[in-house]
Amino acid sequence: MALKTGKEYVQNLREMTPNPVVYLFGERMKDPYDHPIVKPSQNAVALTYDLAHDPLMKT
Repeated sequence: MALKTGKEYVQNLREMTPNPVVYLFGERMKDPYDHPIVKPSQNAVALTYDLAHDPLMKT
């Protein structure tokens, strides 16, 4: 199985747990995947998947 792309990673997160129960600062998050505090971390992980596919990053 090949390594996922960043887009596939994010899509897989949503498919694995479509309605996650996540609390932040004592309040339940309505949609943690698009929350402005969580989104940058999610994007950073997705970027590492994309960089793994970049031929310039190969050694």
